[in-house]
Amino acid sequence: MLYATKDGGKHWPAWPGWGCLCRLGEGLDQPGYIAWPLLEEPLQPGDKRENVGFVFLSAEGADVMRNAGKFYLWDSGLIGEVSVVD
Repeated sequence: MLYATKDGGKHWPAWPGWGCLCRLGEGLDQPGYIAWPLLEEPLQPGDKRENVGFVFLSAEGADVMRNAGKFYLWDSGLIGEVSVVD
């Protein structure tokens, strides 16, 4: 889910091929891993999608986020959150 612009989210859509930093928590002290959501069409601020896959730059990042169960999307600030499902 991307947060709505009025809630601190992006001012423009996330287009296919867009990448971001994924963090375990809201603080800057939280570890971050670069990833790309596998979008087939743009994701507008405030939109929610079911079952979006992610490609992580590192296997460690994929493992950490999968095991966390929830992580946050960061792009010059918190812009969304992801709940991991099997």
